[in-house]
Amino acid sequence: MEIARTFILLVEGRTDAVLYKTLIEKVTDCREYGIEYLNYSIRMLLSKIMVHKRDFIVLKMKSKILVIIDCRGYDRLKYYLRELIDNDYFIESMDNGLVGIIVAADKDKSPMDSIYGILTSLGCRISRNSYCFKIAVMENRYFPIYIIEQGFKDGVRAIEDELDQLAEQLDPVMAKAINTVEKF
Repeated sequence: MEIARTFILLVEGRTDAVLYKTLIEKVTDCREYGIEYLNYSIRMLLSKIMVHKRDFIVLKMKSKILVIIDCRGYDRLKYYLRELIDNDYFIESMDNGLVGIIVAADKDKSPMDSIYGILTSLGCRISRNSYCFKIAVMENRYFPIYIIEQGFKDGVRAIEDELDQLAEQLDPVMAKAINTVEKF
């Protein structure tokens, strides 16, 4: 059986979780599952931060899984990220399909800077570009943490831009399809 590529999307609140879920359902052929659907090691990774099952949305799209987590605030989102990375099941989860964490947070919270602070405080070796950190977890093995800064950028930023960025991070083919549709 093929291991599903799993992404974790950390969002600040319930509205964000519902919005991303709805948008992803509109542009993909996905199906919602319970947390029990996830691989054992990924469930164990998430169990450290699970307060309420209702805060977790599991969407399956072909061979990919997206776990959307309503963190109930930016401070808790940062705490959850720290707990996921500094977890005994982190490497095992990577071996069993976890391929990335996506953080969607309001731009006014400076998520790139605050996430960078968390990663350095954990002693992570980091490479960084405009929307992603790659942390070295082993020799020649890196794990991406994507950042979606929600809100205004250079005066204007629409939710469509956020969806495009998320689609690009989840699946370049999906991003290309969205861009093609937008041209018509």
